[in-house]
Amino acid sequence: MFIHGFSVFYCSYYFFIQCFETNAFHFGGARLDGGPERNTIMYIPKEGTATRSTMFDRSIRRGSSLRGVFEDDVGENVVDQMLDISKFAYLFAQLRGIVRDNDIDQGSPKTDKGVKFNSPELIITQRGAQPKDQNRLLKYPITVSAIAKFIELNRCFLNEKEDSKDFYFDDKTKSNLPTASKDLPKLYLEGVLEEYMAKVDSELLDFDDRITTGGGLVYSIVKNKTNKRFTVGFRGTAGLKDILTDGQFAFKQTPEMFKKTEYKPRMHNGFASYLFDNRKEVREDGTTVMRTRFDRIVASLKDSFEELDEDDRKNYDVCVTGHSLGGALANLLAYGIAETERDCSFFDKVLAMTFASPVVGGSSYNRAFQALEKEGRLRYIRISNENDLIPTQPYPFYTQNGVNLHLRKDKKMEYAYRNTKIVFSQLSFSNPLTHHGLPEYETRLFSIPENKSILEKSIAELYSEAPGEFTN
Repeated sequence: MFIHGFSVFYCSYYFFIQCFETNAFHFGGARLDGGPERNTIMYIPKEGTATRSTMFDRSIRRGSSLRGVFEDDVGENVVDQMLDISKFAYLFAQLRGIVRDNDIDQGSPKTDKGVKFNSPELIITQRGAQPKDQNRLLKYPITVSAIAKFIELNRCFLNEKEDSKDFYFDDKTKSNLPTASKDLPKLYLEGVLEEYMAKVDSELLDFDDRITTGGGLVYSIVKNKTNKRFTVGFRGTAGLKDILTDGQFAFKQTPEMFKKTEYKPRMHNGFASYLFDNRKEVREDGTTVMRTRFDRIVASLKDSFEELDEDDRKNYDVCVTGHSLGGALANLLAYGIAETERDCSFFDKVLAMTFASPVVGGSSYNRAFQALEKEGRLRYIRISNENDLIPTQPYPFYTQNGVNLHLRKDKKMEYAYRNTKIVFSQLSFSNPLTHHGLPEYETRLFSIPENKSILEKSIAELYSEAPGEFTN
């Protein structure tokens, strides 16, 4: 009776959070489906809480870095970059959605206010003459400078909320105001992108957002040339389909690719189905094949390594990140790559770093996960907020994985191995939405001075020092 009541409570809370999470792309402002704007889980401004105006302010992060992906790389701000990629999955889908919904050259606009965007090929590649890549949606890579240039050229069709900095469609050509983009003030994100370009040389190799407002697995693959890293970033919940997937807590039968492993791990049915179920893909020649999203992502990553000079391949790492649902998918992808790609030298080590990730498996999955950690093939840094119920334990037989950085509101974070929290230990009387959003995660990470000493540790140090059952 107690377990049943506990489960009903958790699932109700989870549904409540995800319903609000899907109202927009986590930053407030315009919805891709044209619905009314409203506050969302990612942007709920209040005194003392970070907003989008401070989320991209690098000064609050200065001097704070988890050194390197593994033991040897020093000075990289891994947390900083994983946060940016997690947010990018929402923001770029929003920008591309505005173009798809309002550009007359992209098909039939959803409203009668269709316009002709300037150089949409800078961010929408499907009309390019390049042959379609069977492992990527993008026909060619998109650079950060291309995204910045597109925004600059289309200020006359774009605007942003004063406090949230969220994009929305705004056709200024029908007003008496200056209409040439060069005569309009810069949008906030342009400055952010310029600063980012000055520090990091990166490009977007793929961005699969064929399913946007209805829900579905959406991911990016980013090539960071400066830090020699390929990062897969998953978007979080964005529609009813995702909400229903999030709620499928029953264990899935062990996916076929893991049945020959020692532990035969069982996983959250909804999350595992997104990654490991076969889905129909239509090729450019009209033929169809069945394969999993996992196989598609791994194939794209292998292509990315193959595109490098042979001497450079050994210098690149693989990372996976995401927020909420995206974090759960990142956990599973990292485990899947480390488990099934033992014979591929590209994947000697894999790092997952997630924010607000729910649990994805039980004891058999944790044993399989730990075996890969002990081999040195897999590392997982799971970042959670105190009073965020989404990362808690929905049923007694679920457990978290990896090293947990548990962020507290006004004092130093705690860190420990696994550190699974039961739901009742995280209840509070405050608005639950504030604890789950990335702005609150960013505020707690970088604005509390006592956290600096932990963020300066390498991942190897965290694994060796974190209290818990796992040791090297």
